[in-house]
Amino acid sequence: MQILADTSISAKPTRGQGTLQYTLEDKYLSGQDKYYFEFEQLRLMVDMVSLEQTNLDTKRSSKLIRRPVFVPSDKSEIPEMFPLLLHDLPEHLLTVPDHWSAVDHFQDFELVELSKTSAEYIAVQQQFLSTMDERKHQTVHIFRVQNPGLWDKYCSARRAMAARDQKSEHVAERPLFHGTPTLEAAMGICANSFDFRRSGENVGTTWGKGAYFSTTAKYSHSYTGIDTTVTGDSLRFMFLGRILVGQYTLGDPSYTKPPVRDRRRLYDSCVKRCSKPSIFSSSLTWHRATRSI
Repeated sequence: MQILADTSISAKPTRGQGTLQYTLEDKYLSGQDKYYFEFEQLRLMVDMVSLEQTNLDTKRSSKLIRRPVFVPSDKSEIPEMFPLLLHDLPEHLLTVPDHWSAVDHFQDFELVELSKTSAEYIAVQQQFLSTMDERKHQTVHIFRVQNPGLWDKYCSARRAMAARDQKSEHVAERPLFHGTPTLEAAMGICANSFDFRRSGENVGTTWGKGAYFSTTAKYSHSYTGIDTTVTGDSLRFMFLGRILVGQYTLGDPSYTKPPVRDRRRLYDSCVKRCSKPSIFSSSLTWHRATRSI
């Protein structure tokens, strides 16, 4: 079976579009409710239940068609007869968490909107509201950021940290918040993680040069900015990430990287105070997995 997406902006079908069709079918079969993606200049959302595609900029909607695809016995005819049919199915070689939605073969990362009744949504919202006034702040959407490449780097860094500190499982990992000033900065983080050199964010310097994280949403909220989304809503954007804080020490504005802790090895992060730290600064920010609020 194949779901035909409306990508009429492109004059000639491409293999990338074929990967999109494969991803749509995979999402449909796995039971995912919505699929957000970008195609050339378009920002689109597909309702996988009603099979309706909406342009998030123009609000124009169109119905999608799911239909059987005849595959000729002579595979050499496939590219000419069915340019969007992938005779070599895409493979995903990286291991991802079991609770993730079907892997996106069309984009490097995907924003998967969480159901408000799911345990994952409720857990994130509860942590967010533990320091935020619910009467003043409303959670509009919670997305899980699925970036297999960043997840693989995160797992590799976690294994290296465990081996270095001779701990098989219990490395210093914390769920921490990070506020972003704009939607563009948030999307940069989704693509490149919290590496301020690549995400487009301003770098913090109070306790050393790096990306800053907090144990409370209230503190990170002060670093968010109101930005207008494609739906016309004025929203703020915040991440809740699994952060490998590792071995940390007291920060200093002069630090461009964490100081040496023993011989050649550096500390992993810097903090505002070593006793019950609430603010962390890290320059090793390329290996994070994130959720956004």
